[in-house]
Amino acid sequence: MNFWKISASMICADHGNIERDTKILDSSSVEWLHIDVMDGSFVPRFGMYPEQVSTIRNFTNKKIDAHMMVDNPEPYICAFADAGLSLMSVHIENNYHINRTIGLISQAGMEAGIILNTSTPIEAVRWLLDDPNLKLIMLLGINPGILGQGIWEPIYKKASNLKTYLQKAGRGDILIQIDGSVKKDNSAKLIQSGFDVLVCGSSTIFRSQDGALKDNIDNYRNSVKSALRGYDAV
Repeated sequence: MNFWKISASMICADHGNIERDTKILDSSSVEWLHIDVMDGSFVPRFGMYPEQVSTIRNFTNKKIDAHMMVDNPEPYICAFADAGLSLMSVHIENNYHINRTIGLISQAGMEAGIILNTSTPIEAVRWLLDDPNLKLIMLLGINPGILGQGIWEPIYKKASNLKTYLQKAGRGDILIQIDGSVKKDNSAKLIQSGFDVLVCGSSTIFRSQDGALKDNIDNYRNSVKSALRGYDAV
């Protein structure tokens, strides 16, 4: 079983105690911290800002990755790079010059990722794979920006197909990330399907604001490890 990573969704953290929560995450087994950026246009909500990334960066050296749910990500690139963002992922659907955007992200000193909505075919990445700056592809397990959805069931097959597609193209180094409706009871299946990075929020690790964040992380990771052993035994 390939090593898998947790990216903690910081929009689900206690924003009145962001220093506390970031320090807990920094000392935990979580590998990445995840930022949702929303402009109220691409999706019907507003998300996080460079100033929040800067605050989080003050308390951790871990990778911070961002899901850019915005109409045009390019004006935001330098602001988030200066704030300490490590990896910026942008949607392919609304970007007429996606190769240029990936280049600008790299020039700003960050790693680049691209995002596919549920209905976007994996073949959309074909002409991006020759760019070594592309480090990650995010598949959405829900329609972005809308709360309370269950996971999109075809996501497992889509991840498996993408993993095979990347390997055949000689880009097996690209990580595959899932964002949306990751839960304790579907995480092992997601990993088995090909996901390397799981964005975890209120359904997994941020389940309470009572100081139990580290316990939630440990319990979640142990539960997933146990479920994966069950897969391996079959």
